[in-house]
Amino acid sequence: MLPLHQRDTAVEPIHEERGRKAQRQEHAHGHQDHLDRLPGLVQHGAGEHAHEVRIADGHRQRRVLGEVQVLVGEGRYDDAGRLWDDDQPLRFGGFNAEGGWFINPLTPLGVRARSTVYDVDGITESILEAEASYTSYFPAAHLDLVAAGGVLDRSFGEPTDWTARVTLGARLPRTVMLQAKYARLPYTNTVRSLDRELMVQRLEANLRWGSPRKWNGELGGRHEIYPDDNSVSSGFGWILAPISSREAASLHVGYGFSAQSAVESRFVPEDDINVRPGEPPTMVPGEYNPYYTPSNLRIHSVLATTSLRPNPHLVLEAGGRYALSAYEDAPVLYAVATPPTATVERQFYERSFTPWNARGSINWSATPAVRVTLAAEHGRDAYYVYTTGRVELTYTFVAAAQRRADLR
Repeated sequence: MLPLHQRDTAVEPIHEERGRKAQRQEHAHGHQDHLDRLPGLVQHGAGEHAHEVRIADGHRQRRVLGEVQVLVGEGRYDDAGRLWDDDQPLRFGGFNAEGGWFINPLTPLGVRARSTVYDVDGITESILEAEASYTSYFPAAHLDLVAAGGVLDRSFGEPTDWTARVTLGARLPRTVMLQAKYARLPYTNTVRSLDRELMVQRLEANLRWGSPRKWNGELGGRHEIYPDDNSVSSGFGWILAPISSREAASLHVGYGFSAQSAVESRFVPEDDINVRPGEPPTMVPGEYNPYYTPSNLRIHSVLATTSLRPNPHLVLEAGGRYALSAYEDAPVLYAVATPPTATVERQFYERSFTPWNARGSINWSATPAVRVTLAAEHGRDAYYVYTTGRVELTYTFVAAAQRRADLR
């Protein structure tokens, strides 16, 4: 059994560079809440050493791929399920505290502190974050501006770093909103990303229209740039139609689509490999190192969201999505004996899967100043099953809020 990164072994890593046209990704909302999450928010990575692989060319490539497809189709590879069942043992919990005040009725300032603790098979890591934000509304120009900056401290990798985000929104006629966003954020969605610093730059633009109890929808695109000069591009669109829009109960159903693709794949062997001369091509279980890089992912989903208001103080919300069709170019790794060495190579084949998610929340206004929110979500994406929960307590200084309302 030989580790792939050792240069003096019989395994020869070879590089692949696979450029792809940026695809688009679904991002569905119900009123102000997301019904769908981008594939890969809960992801799996690899270790410190990134293995390099390549796709072979010519007749040999076609012959080997044919043998690999037979292995997958007949289930003759004992660990074939591991090639795409890549759930990770990543658990985390966080505490978030926010506060704010108004310089004037149109200009709030905010501060936020967040502590997140991650647990991976008994190993604990943490991140502390602090952020200050400035928001301003320009009614005459129909513009909104949000700017924020912060610092973070990690228990792993390079300890300190900085964060930033900027959003510029333009309010157009007929309840249409155009937004442009930039953010520099830590990436901590994989097991292996918790032993290194990984900051992502995110560019996004979207166009929203409609109102919560009427037709509403969104079109958008996102481009994420990683420190290794790789990038993931995505696009999304969704539309929700009101079936019932009463104040006490509402129901919306609709359709969403998404597409997403990375310039280069980061799917690599997840463990040591064992190759003997003369063996046929052998499948190698893989993982994304150190972040998720989908290839030609496209999803079409049916969406639904509902809201119930039993009394003025309680709001119950639920929503979800179920894919009507979902496809991607899934990666497969295989080791080929090429005496006196062996080569690990990557190939892609189209596979289908069924992503879905369901979410629910309870919003209780205990007093005019205190609001309590309980929320949970569970779902499956291309490679990962995820479950999240949230408890939120909001206190509003009623006298100040009333004064602001009187000024409007």
